[in-house]
Amino acid sequence: MSEQRGWKRIVGGAYSAIADNIYEPLVVQGAFRVFGKHLHDTIKLRGRRAADLAAGKPILDMPVGTGYFILDTAAQHDGVVVGVDIAEGMVLEAKAAAKRAGVTNLVALRGDAHRLPFETGSFAVVLCWNGLQVIPGIEPTVVELARVLAPGGTMFVSTVNLPLGDALSDRAGRRMPPIFSGRRRFERALTDSGLRVTAVEKDRLATIFTAEKS
Repeated sequence: MSEQRGWKRIVGGAYSAIADNIYEPLVVQGAFRVFGKHLHDTIKLRGRRAADLAAGKPILDMPVGTGYFILDTAAQHDGVVVGVDIAEGMVLEAKAAAKRAGVTNLVALRGDAHRLPFETGSFAVVLCWNGLQVIPGIEPTVVELARVLAPGGTMFVSTVNLPLGDALSDRAGRRMPPIFSGRRRFERALTDSGLRVTAVEKDRLATIFTAEKS
């Protein structure tokens, strides 16, 4: 646990450091477009689907990053959208981006993916775009996201999966950084948390999962 806490501090500090002017051009517009050819368009479509499914009820986006992906969803949504990130710099950038865009229903706050400050079943839809592969501990993260998802709710998750991951044993994979985990581990984490995976879309090194909570 102490090792995981230390890794969280490193991840939070690193992402805070690049939040203001490096993250979007280098990671969002650069790396993500390489990992998934149609990833941006798919996320935008799923984000709008999330707004429809939520029907005015709260939506969670974790990690929110700079708000790049969630602003379009929030603009389509009549209710509150909550964005959570462990990196304070990302939270500040998301707030600033929402203000610039005139989006008033996005609430961004700092939080730990393993201890979200929300009651069970708080959100009609949960979004986790391109973050699960860099958060220490895939399984506890998914369990917590599933906990705050309301019964009958939908979770959309996109991950980056390096080819090495599916060649590793489960034991070996758990010792590697999450980005080295294969698609099977992410899908298993969703089903083990009690969700039903209804769609798996592959796009180069990216995967988009749709899961529902009964």
